[in-house]
Amino acid sequence: MFNKIKIILRSNWVLAVVSGLILGLSFNYHFLWFFSFIGLTPIIHLIYRRELKIKQILLLGAITGWIFSAIVMIWHWSILP
Repeated sequence: MFNKIKIILRSNWVLAVVSGLILGLSFNYHFLWFFSFIGLTPIIHLIYRRELKIKQILLLGAITGWIFSAIVMIWHWSILP
């Protein structure tokens, strides 16, 4: 079981997606403000890894940003009259 979790955590794009999801949720719901710190942890972990190149880091940051923006935009569209 733990081997499967290690494999999932090693895949970089999964960490980027999870980071974007958690950050989006923490932004939309004010009572989940503490999730913002939890959501930053995977993306900071990816940035400070030694084996990733700068292009990979930028792509993973863009994935996180796109997912975060998509969740925030869904929330904004839902409050429009």
